[in-house]
Amino acid sequence: MVNIQSKEVLARLLATENLTVVHENVQTASFNVEDRILTLPLWDGMENYTYDHLVGHEVAHALYTPADEWMEKAKEGGQGFQSFLNVVEDARIEKMIQRRYPGLRKSFIQSYKKLLADGFFGKDKETVNSFKLIDRLNVFFKCGHSAGVVFDAEEKAWVTEIENAETFDEVFDIATRLYGKAKEEQELEQEQMIALAEEFGDEDGDEDGDDSFSQEEGKEETTDEEEKTPTGSSEDDLDGSEEQIEQQSSGKQGGETGPESYTDKALQQNINNEFSSDADKLYYNLKLPVDNHKITTDRVVDYKEILSLFDGDHQKCIEIGEELLDVFMRDNKKTINYLVKEFEMKKKAAEYKRASTSKTGVIDTLKMNNYKFSEDIFKKVTVLPEGKDHGLLMFVDWSGSMANQLKNTVDQLLNLVMFCKQVNIPFEVYAFSDRYVNFKNHKNFKTDEIFGLDDICYQSEFRLLQFFTNKMSRSDFQKMAKAMLSISNFFENYRQMRHGFYRTPSPLYLGGTPLNEAIVSSIVLYKEFKNKNRLDVVNTVFLTDGSSNNIKFVATNKDWDGSEYIHHNNLNFKNYVASDKTICYINDPVSKKRFRFNNDELATPQLLRIFREVTSSNAIGFHILPARKPSAISEIPSGDYYQREQLWENLKKDKFCLIPDYGYSAYFGILGGRYLATSNGAIEVAEDASKAMIRQAFKKANGSRKGSRIMLSKFIDYVA
Repeated sequence: MVNIQSKEVLARLLATENLTVVHENVQTASFNVEDRILTLPLWDGMENYTYDHLVGHEVAHALYTPADEWMEKAKEGGQGFQSFLNVVEDARIEKMIQRRYPGLRKSFIQSYKKLLADGFFGKDKETVNSFKLIDRLNVFFKCGHSAGVVFDAEEKAWVTEIENAETFDEVFDIATRLYGKAKEEQELEQEQMIALAEEFGDEDGDEDGDDSFSQEEGKEETTDEEEKTPTGSSEDDLDGSEEQIEQQSSGKQGGETGPESYTDKALQQNINNEFSSDADKLYYNLKLPVDNHKITTDRVVDYKEILSLFDGDHQKCIEIGEELLDVFMRDNKKTINYLVKEFEMKKKAAEYKRASTSKTGVIDTLKMNNYKFSEDIFKKVTVLPEGKDHGLLMFVDWSGSMANQLKNTVDQLLNLVMFCKQVNIPFEVYAFSDRYVNFKNHKNFKTDEIFGLDDICYQSEFRLLQFFTNKMSRSDFQKMAKAMLSISNFFENYRQMRHGFYRTPSPLYLGGTPLNEAIVSSIVLYKEFKNKNRLDVVNTVFLTDGSSNNIKFVATNKDWDGSEYIHHNNLNFKNYVASDKTICYINDPVSKKRFRFNNDELATPQLLRIFREVTSSNAIGFHILPARKPSAISEIPSGDYYQREQLWENLKKDKFCLIPDYGYSAYFGILGGRYLATSNGAIEVAEDASKAMIRQAFKKANGSRKGSRIMLSKFIDYVA
């Protein structure tokens, strides 16, 4: 607990004068230069070192920032420029206060490190290098080298200038030039966006939609790539609120006509949200569901139950699937065998690389005759350390929008599981669905079973369909492969009915996208799968073609009269007006780890980071993207316009791209349609082809065999 009286004394000692220190129910700290009054908020639940850091920060302004000049410059430049000025001035005054009081350095380091890890800068630490320059500078000068901020050669010049700034005039000059550079970049980006809209605006009505079997999925929006600044006031270190400065300014608004420092505003707003004593603020402490029985028994549909759906009226699915499996094996078996051989070679090479040779202490009789010339007369032993045991846990999107992609997706999936089966890598494959319970006499959940108080909860229809596991018998594996091929053929070709009329079992129809629920439940399945198979590393794969449905939680709130009521809410607060009044923590009862949920970021990447932190697992994502440029760029879920343009170029060249900053260990964007299809590597040459042409055709065919099986080839890279 923070001792307020002792902190008032600390502030006076730091300022080397008898300041008037008051604690009031205000949003942000401020210092009145004329009256020498330091006003501090009634911060609740704050660590001592964070309190010391914030007090030290305000005293630094009291000592080193010329208040009148700062206010005048802020008024002239407007709100956006003010945030740039804040960033550079903060770097100067914090350097100077720590130089004067070295004992504060530890508090600053501990505090900023914790604030960055908890998302107080508006984004996760892993995404720091996707920030604009001003925000990377802000994180670097507040959090130091441990934040891992990267600058190019040109940007390092700005770092040096800020490091060397000693006066406010230098700060103002640097901030002015930084703001001008950012404004030029913003105007150029807006011009290019307008040009793109004009170029493709007439094609909007021609884009592919979901298949008629899909239903409304209520997905999170991911196409809005503009970073939204938090509502409320920005950092206001000196006397006078942001609103006053805004009214006195020349009318320039950073969010409308000029750039702003996102992290500068987010940091102060999040400090206010987290620690202020606002009675209207909502605090949620949610728990990850860790009950194995509720997931493995209630939510997982066993593969034997799924196979039973194909008996009786749906036997024709298996008959057609048998024909499709023969074609699949003819096109893929040789390639799978080739990749198995390549995998074994990579594995042996990796083992050899880790090998160590040492002397045994036993004399080698064959070398004895060299004892006069060499001391190397002892026998040696080479130790080959064993590689780690890997496993595969995979979750596949079973939503309506997958219909046109399902055949190629199933082909990719079968390549992957057949490879795992052949090299004895344990695997389990699930599809996440919300349609199964609507057609099957499955357990219906009551409201109190669906919504556990203070738990992240599942919708009643959410199910995980277990399609494959390494524990299946050979006959069950063959039957499931036939069933999967016939289902995928049904959804892709149901209008033509190329193989005659048949229907897939209705419980396996496509529906919504409960991806977030699959991520949460995968934590339990991961631990059970890893322990059951005694694995060292489990690579968890999520394959989808879009965003997730909302995931909900239930908590107790207080009404206006003080009475309590049960409140149902979406975990994602991104599009809610009241998000600045909501503080949410997610707790893992097993590991005792605690995660702060950022209100301005979508739920999916945050849940993925929680999954990785709790399980210490690789989370590999595959996102199937449209083959048309405007649609693909709009669906890439992270990065600014320039970054998505570059990703599109990578897609055209390699048929896949690495999407950054979305919570996965690696997130692959792959082109759908014909680009997702597997190739049998047929060699096509003219009759009069030379040896060089034949050699080139062979290399191309070989590359096509491996490159078209993108999920398998990327998985091999992780486990070889």
